[in-house]
Amino acid sequence: MAGIVHIFHAGRRGYRQRVHTERPKPLQQYTTEELYNRFRFGLDDINCIADLVRPQLQCRTLQSHALTVEEQVLIALRFYACGTFYQVIADSMGVHRTTVGEVVTAVSDALARLLDHFVTFPNDGQIAKSPPL
Repeated sequence: MAGIVHIFHAGRRGYRQRVHTERPKPLQQYTTEELYNRFRFGLDDINCIADLVRPQLQCRTLQSHALTVEEQVLIALRFYACGTFYQVIADSMGVHRTTVGEVVTAVSDALARLLDHFVTFPNDGQIAKSPPL
């Protein structure tokens, strides 16, 4: 009976409006040195990484206050730099901890797709030509 009363009263409350808090903007509020201390990359490096992964991470809409590519990159870099709990990063970046997990996975996958463009391993012929250590 109590459950029925709860459902009846819950329906009377109406629509609960979402509250969106303003997220911090590290790229605007920190100097390049402060960015390096927190994320291990400077402003130009962060913008370069964001440009590289933009095709994979760009949202088609900013509906529901979607994260920008730069915010996603900063969240992932913060995790890579600290290796701390998602909750700590979520608190510092103004997002939920599950968002941090999803963003770290998405950015990591996007960076892994670019691996062949930046990392090359020697083939057998190059290894044979190198002098022994």
